[in-house]
Formats: sequence, C-alpha cells, structure tokens
Amino acid sequence: RGWISQKLLDYVADDMTSLVIDRISHMHIPDESGEEHSIQYEFNNFVVKSVGLAPSLRFVAGQGLSISIAQIQATITCNWKYREKHRPHIPHGSGTADIHIDSGTRADGVLVPGVDATSHPTIGLSSLHVNVDLGKITIHGSLLDWLYKELIKLVKGKIQPSVADGVNDAISGFVADDLAKKLAALPLQLPLALSPPFDVALFDVSFDALE
Repeated sequence: RGWISQKLLDYVADDMTSLVIDRISHMHIPDESGEEHSIQYEFNNFVVKSVGLAPSLRFVAGQGLSISIAQIQATITCNWKYREKHRPHIPHGSGTADIHIDSGTRADGVLVPGVDATSHPTIGLSSLHVNVDLGKITIHGSLLDWLYKELIKLVKGKIQPSVADGVNDAISGFVADDLAKKLAALPLQLPLALSPPFDVALFDVSFDALE
C-alpha cells in the first residue's frame, strides 16, 4: 500500500512556488489602441513584475486533493501615449502606469490522482476557479481625464480577464508539465527481494518527497 503524506503535499506546494511565479511573470497581455475625439492612444509593453503567492495542497475527502494559490500579488507595468491625429498633433503625451494586483487574488481547484496502465501515478486538475482582486492604478505622466477612464475600462474589461487566464494557465501548466512528469517517473510496483512462490507480501510505503 502506498500512502501520500501531508509532508509530500507540503513539499510539492513549496516546489511549485517558484515555477508558478515564473509562469505568471511571463504571461502575455496584448497591447491596446484606439481613437476618441480625434485623439489616438495606445497602451503597450505590459510587463508582470514582483509576483508573490502562497500555494497549499490539502486532502479533500471523496474528491482528491485541493490546490489553493492564495495571496497572489503582482504589479503590471505598461507604457501609454496619445496624440491628436491632425497636425500639429497637439495635445500629445506619454508615460507609464502601474496596475496593482492585490493579495485577495487567489485560485482554487481540485487535483484528481490516478494510476495509468503502466502502474505509474497520474494527476489531473479540475474545477479551477480564479478570482482577481484589482488594486490601485498609478499613473506616471500627465494623462488626459477621459483617457484615464479608458485605462480603467481596459483594466476591468481586458487586463483583469487576461490575469485570470494567465493564472489559470500557470497552474494548469504546472500540473500538466511539471507535477505530472515527476509523478510519471514514480513506479508504484516495486519488486520484492523474494523468489517464487514467496514473492507475495503486503507492505506500506509513505511518499514524503518527489525528486
């Protein structure tokens, strides 16, 4: 019999921290441009910085393992610019903005373990829900009033869903690419140091770490 200990779950949670942070840090947020009142504007070069999070894994009776990524925090920086499309292109301006993702951001799901035909463990992810807690937006430079409102619309309408998708992809990718590969290398059938007909026995194995 094989037992998965809470120590193993804590080990995996600790191991996943840097991997999920790296995935979130590299998520893609598309540029946005438009025109309003003959003023052309653009928000671009979105970069995710200062990512922090607190993952945990727990047993859930009758379901499998719960996976929670709490206290997800990040700062998303971007460039912005605008100008009147007609000459002499006045008014015009440019600057940067910081969009803060606050610690109320979290992701919760269920990991479903199994065993494949070769007696190696498998893991699947289901019911993943991501909630994004938007924080303050800091503007560097002189941004027109209506353009600031356009940025707010952009953050709520496109950036917030992009962050949710990015967190979802980061966790799904960790489970599918990192965790599943480690588990796939772990054999659940172990040979006994006994010759037939005595090679039948019952023994317990407790898994505490994955290498």
